[in-house]
Amino acid sequence: AIEMTAPGSGPSTAASFVNTVGIALGSVQQIAEDVAAYRSELETQTKSTTDRINELLSQIHSSNVAVAGTGGTASGAADQRYNAIQELGGLMDIVIRQQANGAVNIETANGAVLVDNHARQISYPDMAIRFTDSKGQPAAATGEVLNLTNIGGKLGGYANIRDEVIPSFLDRLNSVGEALAGELNSASNKLSQVPAPGV
Repeated sequence: AIEMTAPGSGPSTAASFVNTVGIALGSVQQIAEDVAAYRSELETQTKSTTDRINELLSQIHSSNVAVAGTGGTASGAADQRYNAIQELGGLMDIVIRQQANGAVNIETANGAVLVDNHARQISYPDMAIRFTDSKGQPAAATGEVLNLTNIGGKLGGYANIRDEVIPSFLDRLNSVGEALAGELNSASNKLSQVPAPGV
């Protein structure tokens, strides 16, 4: 922009500047589209992770029933439960509370109950914790909702990038795009005011 207003700058220089800014603006728009596509992929990953968490919660509840029914002596069910708990702990931060009958209760780090005497599932995308019906499907809400801001684990990582990092980046990118568009409009207007060369 400074070069355009400096003495001696000509139409060819101005046209080159307009072309350069136009290319830069196109690059910004392409980045925004790529980021939007990545955010969509994160949405898919967040849902699939939630689905996997639900599978693990179901496994843990079923193992609890088996372990409690034998007074804590069902080693096979206990081993399956242990493996499910280990995987669940990688997907989100959890607190495990051992019960006298051999079962375990599981809560989020914030105290939301995920497993006790009742089976629960997490509905998506509202992340509400729900009791399950006789078929193991989400039913009545418990009144608790997962707070993805500090849920931790893989689920928390996906949610943080999707809900915090990407929106912040797009805001900054939008500011850059608006600035480039302003420069492009200003340069184009000045270029159109340059008299045509004499014949």
